[in-house]
Amino acid sequence: MTLRILDCTLRDGGYYNNWCFARDLAEDYLRAMAAAGVDIVEIGFRNFPQASFLGPYAYSTDAFLDTLAVPAGPALAVMVDAKALLGCGLAPAAAVDALFQPRDRSRVEWVRIAAHLGEIANCRALAARLRELGYRVGLNMMQAAGKPAGQITALAREVAAWDTVEVLYFADSFGSMDGTEVERVIDALAAGWNGAIGIHTHNNKSLAVRNTLAAIERGVSFLDATVTGMGRGAGNAELEILLCELDARGIKASRLEELSSLCVNGFQPLKDQYGWGASFFYHYSALHEIHPMFAQTLMADPRYSAREKFSALRSLAARNSTSFSLTEVERSLHSFRDDRPLDASAPATDLSAFRDADVLLVGAGPSVRQYAADIELFIRDHRLLVLTLNHQGAIDPALVDGIICVDQFRLLYEADFLAGCGKPIYSARRFQDEGTRAALGAAELHEYDCVLQSGGFEARANGCVIPVPLAFAYALALCIAGRARRIFLVGFDGFHADDSRQAEMLQLFKAVMPALDAITLTALTPTNYPVAQGSIYASYR
Repeated sequence: MTLRILDCTLRDGGYYNNWCFARDLAEDYLRAMAAAGVDIVEIGFRNFPQASFLGPYAYSTDAFLDTLAVPAGPALAVMVDAKALLGCGLAPAAAVDALFQPRDRSRVEWVRIAAHLGEIANCRALAARLRELGYRVGLNMMQAAGKPAGQITALAREVAAWDTVEVLYFADSFGSMDGTEVERVIDALAAGWNGAIGIHTHNNKSLAVRNTLAAIERGVSFLDATVTGMGRGAGNAELEILLCELDARGIKASRLEELSSLCVNGFQPLKDQYGWGASFFYHYSALHEIHPMFAQTLMADPRYSAREKFSALRSLAARNSTSFSLTEVERSLHSFRDDRPLDASAPATDLSAFRDADVLLVGAGPSVRQYAADIELFIRDHRLLVLTLNHQGAIDPALVDGIICVDQFRLLYEADFLAGCGKPIYSARRFQDEGTRAALGAAELHEYDCVLQSGGFEARANGCVIPVPLAFAYALALCIAGRARRIFLVGFDGFHADDSRQAEMLQLFKAVMPALDAITLTALTPTNYPVAQGSIYASYR
């Protein structure tokens, strides 16, 4: 049996950096793959245009690949998502032709189709067209863990009948497999497939290399790995460790000198920055078949504590979370959410403190600490209603008039502070469970009802409708319903354009601006949000 090593670092690792790898690093990587004897380099995805900025390895166009210094040795591969091809509105062959030219005009040799089990039957025409164009074709069965052996065998037999696929892969998509499950899936595939079998492991349970080695003993001949394990979620089998093991066992000799330099100098800094690898959160996700992007997204979000993030994962574990959705992330972070409409008959909230007031909303951006002393001077020099979004300690508490909190996890975990801070707390009862209300004790609560509704924004006398579960959205509704005169912002720095939190805030501004009417909205510290820019050093009397 001849083993083939396929490295997919730039493809799978791109989930962390939007497929934006520096050219020098990419070419160092390609040289190291050739030196180490890697057989196939999956350089990236081949994609239709996406709605957000993604780097070159998300598209891996032939024009871009022609600009790279690719050494002799490894064959180049790209991966396509069956869902994208099947759902683009074109016939299967036309969809393939929209992304691929004939093989003799491309540096790509292999194309792998990634498909969920329910999509595989519809991939026949895709594989056939790719083969007609001259490509070698692989098919990746995603989320194979736990599926009935009979279903796997039947699909393998169906793919075999196409006579277009050279290697049939299975992916441990959730990183949940152990050696016994790996062997069971391989046996099920082999019962319907006589060709080469490949394995793509994830490292949620620190078993990626071990499972790959177990697969070799069962006859698998195509092995996926990535440098330092870089890949979505917990990452993949580490190429350098796998090659060391294969060399030590006399299975495949490799020259690792150049690879060692690439790991230490090229990819370890990225690992330090992005933090892939086995962890408590990823292990828990694997055990409960939670899509790894949920854990990755939660771990990268600085708004929530570790306890909040774990509570969100536990909420996801209670329902089907095998497909990733940002909406489900928010739902899991707001598991106490009550979607009942506002009660039109409820009495109006006392918002007299806002009437004709100049309101200063204090956000959590780094600029608050940077300019804290000058913000405090501005507050002392102006008559303001000062409200912080959630608890924060940058501004002298004596200058703060109230705290706005609509996040039930923050209400719960900061309850001791909120109960004893002596400041009014603006919140909605529907965001508080019994435990939270008990923990808040004698805190002065100003109840203003709130409903989350995508795309909507209303500020009524007895409650609001907001499009995103943010304290800022709630604060704006309070100011509008209370008929404030002006709203000033500090600590609303904004995020990078590719950050989902920036998109969320831009969505909010779009919904709120028409409702502001005569109320002015001005940022007094640097911001990249679409609001008027002022300065804490100016006078606004």
